Amino acid sequence: MSTKAEISLQKAKGEFVRNAHWADSIGSAFQRSYAYKKNADPIRKRVFKAELFEFVKKIESAYIDQEVNEKAHLNNIHQLREWTRKYSDLFQNGVLKYGICQKLLNVYLKERWCAGKLSKHPPHFPVDRLIQVKLKLKPLINWTQIDSENEYMEIVNRVKVVAEENGLSLAEIELLAYNELVLER
Repeated sequence: MSTKAEISLQKAKGEFVRNAHWADSIGSAFQRSYAYKKNADPIRKRVFKAELFEFVKKIESAYIDQEVNEKAHLNNIHQLREWTRKYSDLFQNGVLKYGICQKLLNVYLKERWCAGKLSKHPPHFPVDRLIQVKLKLKPLINWTQIDSENEYMEIVNRVKVVAEENGLSLAEIELLAYNELVLER
């Protein structure tokens, strides 16, 4: 039988891991993105990130115990992007670019999946320069400049070919490629 302290400690560990996944996702998505206006209010940015985390946790709930299809996943990226319009005063273009939204959601889902918090692999992977270089995709597309689903899917579809040739899902092929890249550094 677990004591209240043990239950509380388990909950705290779970929250710690989730918060670490979120911090990694934010760092990955906003690195070199120049998404914020130069004069963006730092307090408003903190509020944005806190509310964004709550929004992403709601999206995550659909992925926990079931496989999410590509159409639904693309809709989630779109909904995330549209949600950021509430904070249009913070961003260069009044909204986060599609490439930043996909990176944020896909890194978060990848981390949750790798930690065993999602029963099925995510439908996609974090699209960035590293995966394009590792899989020798040409031409390279700057993920921070992706501003539409079509541009994003151009990369995803090229990776689908490589994944299918290797009998892997998109998430699996990217994970293996990413880990190889880390070892090569």
